[in-house]
Amino acid sequence: MLDVVLIALLSVVVIIGSPLSNARGKAAVDWLQNTVKLYARRIQLPNRS
Repeated sequence: MLDVVLIALLSVVVIIGSPLSNARGKAAVDWLQNTVKLYARRIQLPNRS
């Protein structure tokens, strides 16, 4: 279930990031990427430890 959410977030980052080159678009993409990284850490740490 969480893997599906991650894939959806990554696809949103790609879709939003490709047409937008202004500062607001870049800030949104950076925020989404950071959010995806946080979710990835939350998923990986409990499963591996």
